[in-house]
Amino acid sequence: MKDKITNLIPYFLFTIIMFLMVIFTKISNLYLITIVYISISIYLIFNNSKIEKTNYKRYLYLLWILLTILIDIFFFSIFNIIVSSLALVIIFTQFLFKKKKINIEVVNEKKEKEPIINVDLPSDFNIKEFETTTKKLYIDMQTYFMNLDYDNLKRILSDSLYEQFKLQMNHLEKNNKRAIRDNIEIIDFIINEYNTLTLKVSIGVHEDKYTKDLNSKSETRVISYENYYELTIEKKESWIIQDLKLLYSHSKRN
Repeated sequence: MKDKITNLIPYFLFTIIMFLMVIFTKISNLYLITIVYISISIYLIFNNSKIEKTNYKRYLYLLWILLTILIDIFFFSIFNIIVSSLALVIIFTQFLFKKKKINIEVVNEKKEKEPIINVDLPSDFNIKEFETTTKKLYIDMQTYFMNLDYDNLKRILSDSLYEQFKLQMNHLEKNNKRAIRDNIEIIDFIINEYNTLTLKVSIGVHEDKYTKDLNSKSETRVISYENYYELTIEKKESWIIQDLKLLYSHSKRN
């Protein structure tokens, strides 16, 4: 917010100077609103790409549109018509080109978020490899659980955790239901604890989770979640999930 105010200072100064010229010269006071209008127009022209999609931007454009209407209706003159027409064309053109540019930049800047490390790790510890392995473990766990793939699920979970999942899977299978896990996107990855072959990590996940009744022909409502988990990852023959705790969950029906 401070930067936005700083950026506006030159335009405020310009408006004040023009205002004083109107007051202390023979320039018609009817041109005062045009001067304010020109100041805002200049700001929009040269700062279009810097204005974020916030209420600040919307209010500024609403003020500019209101001034356009006031000028062209209540202070009708050839001068004001020319000024507002030129400003409209320039700002509209700027908006189109800047919008396309911003969209391209957003696509290009969509990079994978760096993991957060809250603990000292050995110098030879491959963080990237561990992150990839852990994310795959979580996605595989949910996929195997959804598909009632007991054997593969047992391979990547500790015995106690597997038994918890097995009870749920048996219940779902008995009632001809499936726990759907879809569109899984891991948005945060934090390593919190390290103890030789055991690590605790926190992950943030966007995912669709809902139960589907295979006996029912009615459409099942998809529910999207933003979930945060604490995973205990243990190294045996390979990395497995030793424990899983849900820290936070927020649902949103689609």
